[in-house]
Amino acid sequence: MYSLPREYPHFRVFLVLRNWLKLLCVEEDVVPWNQSYFPQSMRNLSPQLREKAIEIANALLAQGYDEGKSIRIGIAQAKRWVDRGMSANNNITARDLD
Repeated sequence: MYSLPREYPHFRVFLVLRNWLKLLCVEEDVVPWNQSYFPQSMRNLSPQLREKAIEIANALLAQGYDEGKSIRIGIAQAKRWVDRGMSANNNITARDLD
């Protein structure tokens, strides 16, 4: 990162700013939604479908999409995922969506 000689008069200020900059640059694996805390629009989805929609929406948020768009795309893609029969063990079907 950045370095500065200790003799510099504002060395402590530099250290504080450098640490603050490090905090801003660190990518955190904070997951905003999970099975117990999810958007209202996912409330009527089956648990398996909701889990996939949450996974997709969280990934989109990590890529920089806003929340509303992440939720809409997450739900739509999760439904496509189920319709294509790509679920683990193929235990989710389109009928589970009703």
